[in-house]
Amino acid sequence: KQHEHLGSSGINAEYGELKLELGLLQDLLLGLLLELELEQVELNMEERIEAWLVNLMMKTLQKSIKIRKAKTQVQRKVEIRRKRERKREKKKRERRKKKKKK
Repeated sequence: KQHEHLGSSGINAEYGELKLELGLLQDLLLGLLLELELEQVELNMEERIEAWLVNLMMKTLQKSIKIRKAKTQVQRKVEIRRKRERKREKKKRERRKKKKKK
């Protein structure tokens, strides 16, 4: 409204100022959008890393469970084998005793 008395040149000047302000606002908005996109990328990366870590932890847990199961199976087999060996030794001793008695 300052330029109304100047006629068309005043209107042109006001239009120029508005154009300049719009350009500055556009630049500002673009900058903000870029920042938001970068933050989103960072968030996505954080989520990916978290998901990867959770996945890794689950795999590690599964492997440790498998290892524990395998260990207990081996221990059972060893115990069974020892039991058998003890029985054999006991039978051998009993046979020897019987032979000595005769």
